[in-house]
Amino acid sequence: MKFKVKSRFRDKITRTIYNPGDSFETDDENRIKMILDGDLCEPEEKKQTKEDICKLLDEKGISYDSTAKKDELLLLLGGE
Repeated sequence: MKFKVKSRFRDKITRTIYNPGDSFETDDENRIKMILDGDLCEPEEKKQTKEDICKLLDEKGISYDSTAKKDELLLLLGGE
């Protein structure tokens, strides 16, 4: 899954420094949770599927209507 960096951070695993606007990619669920919980990155909406969004909502414990559209689900994640 790809993310757009919002705040400068150093990746704890690779030690790479990411700056706002950079892209960050990982499929590791624990790393995804860390960067989203830390408000370091935001999902790149264009390549994200509805299934991906639902998975993130489930991980964050956010309830949603399974018939909701992708844009509505993104709003629940704090997207625009």
